[in-house]
Amino acid sequence: MELKKKYKGVVYKRRVSLPAREAEAWLDRDEHPDEDSQMIREIDWFLHSVRPRAKAMLACDRDAWRATEDPELRITFDRNIRWREEDLHLSSGSEGELLLPAGEVLMEIKTPTAAPLWLAHALSELRIFPTSFSKYGTCYKEHILQEFIFGGSIHA
Repeated sequence: MELKKKYKGVVYKRRVSLPAREAEAWLDRDEHPDEDSQMIREIDWFLHSVRPRAKAMLACDRDAWRATEDPELRITFDRNIRWREEDLHLSSGSEGELLLPAGEVLMEIKTPTAAPLWLAHALSELRIFPTSFSKYGTCYKEHILQEFIFGGSIHA
């Protein structure tokens, strides 16, 4: 389970590894995990304060890379980003409709500081520039919200 929060442009993640059955019991029936830690308490506080409910499943095929000379520089490539609104159980697999057109790949560069000069030059040469993209935000805006407002997807 992971709780993500953004503060002053930096994304902070609080995550804990649990068996799927424990995570579902926690989410669906408020059965607290056997493990106890600061991260468990933070996620539990969020669950009790906000009371989130599952609305969509998002999945992707990810290739993750870490620079050998700078382990804090990471690049991920997400392919086949999928979503669905039904059967949201963790044990139900990752099948779903494509969120982006077939063949499109989402590249994310993660670094706590400025990108190294060699990477900045390569990105500039390839005409790759920073942009903002949220998988869940896109799913919500283009599908869930459209269904709610118009009774169908804008891509239908």
